[in-house]
Amino acid sequence: MNDKYIAQAPTQEEAIIKGLNALGITKDEAVIKVEEPGKKGFLGIGQKDAVVIVERKEKMNVVDEFLSNEFDMNRTEENEPASNTEAEKETQTQAEATASQTDTSIEEKEEEAKEQEAEMSVEEMDAGREPAEVERVGEEGQDQKVESKDSETTERSEPTETEIYDKDQEAIEDVRQYLKDIIVEMGVTDVEVYTSRVKNTVKYDIETENAGLVIGRHGKVLNGLQTLAQNHMHQLAYSKINVRVDAEKYRERRKNTVENLANRTAEKVIKTNRAVKLDPMPAHERKQIHHYLNGNPNVKTHSEGREPKRYLVVEPDHS
Repeated sequence: MNDKYIAQAPTQEEAIIKGLNALGITKDEAVIKVEEPGKKGFLGIGQKDAVVIVERKEKMNVVDEFLSNEFDMNRTEENEPASNTEAEKETQTQAEATASQTDTSIEEKEEEAKEQEAEMSVEEMDAGREPAEVERVGEEGQDQKVESKDSETTERSEPTETEIYDKDQEAIEDVRQYLKDIIVEMGVTDVEVYTSRVKNTVKYDIETENAGLVIGRHGKVLNGLQTLAQNHMHQLAYSKINVRVDAEKYRERRKNTVENLANRTAEKVIKTNRAVKLDPMPAHERKQIHHYLNGNPNVKTHSEGREPKRYLVVEPDHS
């Protein structure tokens, strides 16, 4: 009889059901660890199956079960800070209920002390400190101090600078290919994507004869590609890397266009002494106009509306 099953399926819930069926048990009888939450991808690109480990609960002791669930919760919070799946919430509830039902005998107090030691080690690892000593009640009722044995594991878990660099470089290349695949799916086949990096900003330059399709009206397609690339980078890179996507130097040309628009608008406001509402534009362009006209004592600016139709208002400054 198998006590453990690694299940893979398009969604996390399907993988859990597959694992439970393979072992012939229910969720209440299982401990579920999510190895890979899975991704839907975009237009079929970047899709990854979910991978979970389903194990019979009775084969795990209280301490192992608690630590297993604690590790899963910490990893989920790092990778997906805004969401918890239903299966993970249920696993957390089961671990807390199991820990709270331990008796108060001396032998089980030692088990509780071990759990406390593990919890403190995890918390101090997150805080960047060395694991501290914890107190444990011995068989004779005297307090004893035991050192955490997780220090070596903590040291090994911290990646080296070389490992961080390699992981970031791999992420940069993956995002480059990701962008190219999306553009090809758009029907633009003669395309190349080149990368350049300055500190924590990576720029992807798209070269194609059909640049108009990649840029879109007022850069909307280009902005959408940049958002997709930034989200994909957050999922893959170890470091926090900012992404910029450009085609045919559109960003630079658009910047000059926006500055000219700001000048013409300011002149019109001063001449007519009336406020002027501009068309909706991305946040970074509104910010550019705010900054550009900030030095003009005769006008002031503010934004109105909601995204994606938020727009800028330029009005006379009589203060």
